[in-house]
Amino acid sequence: MSYLTDAQLADIQTFVDNTEARLWDMGLTLSVDGDLANWVQHMRQAPGTLRVAATHDPAYSHVHPGNAFWARFENNAGSIIACIAHKVVVTDNLLDEVRSHRLFFNRQPILRHYPVALCVVEDVPTLSGHIGYTGGLWVHPDYRGREISGIMARLCRNLSVRHFYIDWNVGFIADTPSRTKMGLEGYGMAHSTPLLKGVFPLSGENRDMQMFYMSKEEMLSQIRRENQSSMKSGVGGVRGETP
Repeated sequence: MSYLTDAQLADIQTFVDNTEARLWDMGLTLSVDGDLANWVQHMRQAPGTLRVAATHDPAYSHVHPGNAFWARFENNAGSIIACIAHKVVVTDNLLDEVRSHRLFFNRQPILRHYPVALCVVEDVPTLSGHIGYTGGLWVHPDYRGREISGIMARLCRNLSVRHFYIDWNVGFIADTPSRTKMGLEGYGMAHSTPLLKGVFPLSGENRDMQMFYMSKEEMLSQIRRENQSSMKSGVGGVRGETP
């Protein structure tokens, strides 16, 4: 585990301040919670939700405040309009966690384990160390199309860099051209690769998946670039203040 410098910590706080100011202008506020049971409770009744991901559900995965959190945006009425879940996996190779299904369900032994057809390209580095796995992103249907998912994805991984000292951040999305564009441009991830073909253990359905990934160094560089961009455009400062 490598710790952050004072300058890197300051960069992250500037990014968080800028994000809160941006949300404030949108009539939204930010909060985080280390109890993913609360995330599950929200997702079970959230409109436009297909399923609650077992990867971040305490009933199926060993998630707790020491390795996980969820973030939420609320409107002026106090209603949650967007949320995202995040957990940290410590491993020598993330693909082994996928191959064994432990990434998806690790609270107890799996009785029915069927191999997954991994198809990661050869030049993908070994993702090892503290891996931040982001999932469970949800935006209320009335708020979709406003770049909220991209704001939330960036905020989540940058909080994890500071709080958990993650070495990498990853996320899985269906392997389609439109989803690739969403991950790279919308969520701001640095790389994508095909992950698996056929049955996806999390859903039990035939669904080709891709993996997005980003190193800590890439996340910190992105933070600096976006802070500089915010400064040039006059966005930032403490929420409620005029930049």
